[in-house]
Formats: sequence, structure tokens, C-alpha cells
Amino acid sequence: KRGEEYQKLKRAMTQKLEHLLLVHLPQLKNRIEYSELSTPLSTRHFSNYSEGEIYGLEHSPARFKLDFLRPATPIKGLFLTGQDIVTVGVGGALYSGVLAASKVLKKSIILRVLLKKKRKKSEGL
Repeated sequence: KRGEEYQKLKRAMTQKLEHLLLVHLPQLKNRIEYSELSTPLSTRHFSNYSEGEIYGLEHSPARFKLDFLRPATPIKGLFLTGQDIVTVGVGGALYSGVLAASKVLKKSIILRVLLKKKRKKSEGL
């Protein structure tokens, strides 16, 4: 419902993104059956969030300075995890879990997680 100019912009963005994908993964050429580009306006429309809050807190410089958005809290035994602890999306949420686990265990486990992933790749898993 945003008009042809908006649709043209979305098509152009989709083509650019697909081109970049194929630069890095050429084996996918002629294997993409369907693609769709979503914009913040799409998210707002389909999720009915008035301010785009589907992505959690605003990702501004001020937000990243908030002391209370850390895995460890002043409350004994309470740790936080989720996308708002690190950054938006599944990857941010997963990484915040690693950070929270490191705080709980009182040691960094990031190398252990990364090396385990590397071992699985080399074993073909």
C-alpha cells in the first residue's frame, strides 16, 4: 500500500542483496526460488507495533551505555540474557547467553564455544 516507488526501491535493494549473496556463495545461483525484503515499515505494518519495538530497545549510543543492561546484576544469583544485553536478533541473544554463562561460571567460555564449533566443522558435523 506504499505505492510503486516504494516497491521499486524494495526490488532494487533485493537485487543488490542477492548480488552480494552470490558474490560470496556463487553455488546458490539459480537456486533461489523466492525472496522477500522486509523493511521497518513492513515490520510495523505486520506486527502492529507503533514504534518498531519488535527489535527490543532502541540501538542508540546512549542505550549501550546503560549500566543495568549487563549479564551480571547487583542482585545475587540474578543474571540477564537476551538480545537487549548485546544487540538485536538471534545472534545477539545467543552471544548474551555465552556472556551470562561466563559470569555465572566466573570464567570466559567464549573460546571454548568457538573452538567447539571449529571442531564440529572439522569433523563434518
